[in-house]
Amino acid sequence: MKKDQCILVTGPQGSGKSSLAFHVALTLEETEEFELLIITNPDDIVKYASKDKKQICIIDDIFGKYNIHEYDTMWWNKQGNLVPTLKDRNKDFKILATCRSYIYRSVDIVTVKSSFVHHNLIADGLQLTEDNRRTIGKSYLSSETIDQLGSEVIMKFSFFPTLCADYSSDMKETVVEYFSTPYCYVAAEIDKCNKRKDFHYFSLALLVIFNNNVKKEKLNLDITNRSQDKTFNEVILFLANEIGYTQTPSKHSLLLSLKALVGSYCMETEYGFSFMNKTLLDIIAHVLSQHIIKSLLKYGKTSFLKDRVQFLSLNGYHPKLTIMIPDILEKSYFDRILIDIKQGLFWDVITDLQNADPQFRKEFISYMKTMVKRNDLKNSDDGATIVHVVSLEGYDDYLTYFLDLDKCLVNKDNKSGQIPLHLACLKGHSHTAQLLLEKRAFIDKTDKNGNTPLDLACAGGHTDTVAVLLSAKAIMKQRLKDLKTPLHVVCENGKRRIAEMLLNRNAKVNMRDVDGHTPLYLASLKGYTEIVELLIQHGADVNIADNTARTAIFVACEKKQKEIVELLLNYNANTLIDNEDGKHPIHCCCEIGSSEITELLLSHDVNINQRDSHYSTPLHWACRKGHELIVKILLENNADVSLPNRNRDTPLHIACENGYLNIIKMLLKYKANVNCTNIYKKTPLHLACTHCLQEAVSLLLLHGADASAKDKESTTPLHLACFSGNKIIVEELCKHGVSVDETEKYGRTPLHICCEQGNLNLIPILLQHGGDINKMEKENLTPLYIACRDNKIDVIKLLISFGAKLNETDKSGWTPLYLACNESNLEMAKTLIANGANVNKADNDGITPLHLTAQAGNTDLTKLLLKRKTFVNMVEKFGQTPLFKSISGIHKDITEMLLQNGASVNVTDKFGMTPFRLALQKKDNEIINLLQYNNVE
Repeated sequence: MKKDQCILVTGPQGSGKSSLAFHVALTLEETEEFELLIITNPDDIVKYASKDKKQICIIDDIFGKYNIHEYDTMWWNKQGNLVPTLKDRNKDFKILATCRSYIYRSVDIVTVKSSFVHHNLIADGLQLTEDNRRTIGKSYLSSETIDQLGSEVIMKFSFFPTLCADYSSDMKETVVEYFSTPYCYVAAEIDKCNKRKDFHYFSLALLVIFNNNVKKEKLNLDITNRSQDKTFNEVILFLANEIGYTQTPSKHSLLLSLKALVGSYCMETEYGFSFMNKTLLDIIAHVLSQHIIKSLLKYGKTSFLKDRVQFLSLNGYHPKLTIMIPDILEKSYFDRILIDIKQGLFWDVITDLQNADPQFRKEFISYMKTMVKRNDLKNSDDGATIVHVVSLEGYDDYLTYFLDLDKCLVNKDNKSGQIPLHLACLKGHSHTAQLLLEKRAFIDKTDKNGNTPLDLACAGGHTDTVAVLLSAKAIMKQRLKDLKTPLHVVCENGKRRIAEMLLNRNAKVNMRDVDGHTPLYLASLKGYTEIVELLIQHGADVNIADNTARTAIFVACEKKQKEIVELLLNYNANTLIDNEDGKHPIHCCCEIGSSEITELLLSHDVNINQRDSHYSTPLHWACRKGHELIVKILLENNADVSLPNRNRDTPLHIACENGYLNIIKMLLKYKANVNCTNIYKKTPLHLACTHCLQEAVSLLLLHGADASAKDKESTTPLHLACFSGNKIIVEELCKHGVSVDETEKYGRTPLHICCEQGNLNLIPILLQHGGDINKMEKENLTPLYIACRDNKIDVIKLLISFGAKLNETDKSGWTPLYLACNESNLEMAKTLIANGANVNKADNDGITPLHLTAQAGNTDLTKLLLKRKTFVNMVEKFGQTPLFKSISGIHKDITEMLLQNGASVNVTDKFGMTPFRLALQKKDNEIINLLQYNNVE
């Protein structure tokens, strides 16, 4: 407002436009000495506008609040051009106006759009964020109240600020309900619209009639499907008459109206319009229903009417936003749903809330007796008949009526191959099932999934229904797909009473399903002790294994079902049957940490040292998983502490591998062999050093572990400790007299390993215990060389301080300095040269560090070497000096430095090439001129 003279703020209803505008205007009045004028009649703008005063006019709802105000709109159309004149006359004259979005979009006034700067509060950058909304909320309500609201509630409606302002603690609903379903606010907004003139009101009604989806193609004048267009026209005409419109709105008007409502009530997609959320649909449908009830009943979608309408005469419970149908329209409603039934749309009709009321069903049956014929009953899209639906819902009165109308419907299939009896049993409607059986329903009919009505009743745990079916001699079949019987199903679901009923009807107790599971297996798996006992009493075989060779006792152990394990053991369950992995129940218990069942198995003389297919014993498994109590139980029961598995790992190896210190202590207490080796010739000490187990290392050494033991690759515990970087372990091993210069298969000593890993703090320890600082590995690499190769500058400096030789070479003749120059590492080169590295030492091909830096064009390194009086004319195996290398790389600066330091310009290599000829080949005039200046021949 300080910059612009006229601003129009638009936004949805309740979004804070007016509050914002008045706040800004009052601020200008207080801080800038503006005179504040509140304009309610546009004529007053001209009347009170000053030629020289600082004025700001507030016009709230410039074109009307709920509907378009005809006079205001007319004034701005005809006299709005006066505003630019007032602006030009007085630069301190300002207008700040507000307008609801849907009103603004419904008018098209050129003078307003040209005179005002428009700010849309729902545009990107101006929309209120969640934090903004919470701040606004806390200015009206307590922080505790606003904090109860989740993000979805806070951001649900654009009119959140007004909801905050209107909130009262005296309201009956909770704060979450108030903000989630703001019925009173929306209802008040809709009620204030002009119902007989406002196309916005009509558009909202149209959205309700078409169940929240008005397609754009329906509003297109060029629609190709004339039959659909005819129906749509009928709806518009009927709705207009019901509301009381004197003039039926055109489709184009409705399209513009819906577009205007976008952002306030609606949202627009590529294909149509809908409400911004379902809550708005529910509220507005309820508010409008009293004015459009006939249109709803005649044209409303069946899916929309379902659970939304209820007879007022029933006086029953109904949800908050239920649309009540008055007595006078009950027949109209019956007429409507009868049409749906005749079209096969009875799923929505029969399954709504009203049908749960016996009185409603009675009245509807009475109506149908005079209106419905046998041929009126059609199938739904899924092949279901109306008898399927009423059977699913358990409405015996409907069932009797429809079967009396057409008794053939009792055994009609739907597309899933189910007859009505399937659906009654699925939901456990025993009386309905009994009625269907009396009407000769096929009791053992199998659907496309292989289920009989008995299968479905058992799966749902419907005891009474199962009793009805069994009394009618239902057969207990084995399904073709999964081979399960009804007994499998009830045992898996814990339905003991039904299991007993099936067993008393001689159900086969040891049948196996497609996975090899028996009913006993499934009951043991799920922990149903009473069912397990019941099955055993009826002759269940406790030792039948499934397709993975697991028995009931195995899965009971796996699921820690102690009572079931004990029960199975008492009935001679075999504990020696192993699964496909070679595991026995005892292994399983030790793996999962079931100490009680482990003790139970041991009390039944289970072999404590039983091995699985990998030769692991129960003790191996307990050590691997860190189950201390089970390890203790096994050791106290004389488990062999030193038995190796297939990899020759003992329990002590495994405990050290996994770092279980208390278990290591227990194993050592029971005399575990500390120097036994696995297939990699590793001892437990190797593993403890690898995993930095300080206390374990001390314990193992205390119990006689060989500190110098070598594994298959000749690696010692000290090598591994140096790799891991544990100072305390390295010191401990050194105190036990290990040779610090032992080499592994690559010839590396522990010192090599430390340098490679950069473990700076270990190097002095090794050197203090006699480590050879210059010892070479198999490639002739010294510890210093390795540190240089891996760019460990701190290690380099430390080794040099301990007297490491700087000029030792690898098999190619490379020195550490050569390596530094090859990697262009200036800091490393400086360190080596400062400590006496030979700058002229060449490799096996005669190449010196200066050759390398000249070739690479490294000015800093070349300067460093030349300062140390490097021989500039040394030749490599092809007779080339560093000058050849700098010219070859076209490095003018290096070439100039070499020449300044005495490089010969007339030398010839083994191929007869001179520096000058090479420069001519490279076509570099600057280098050619340099050479000529230095008397080249």
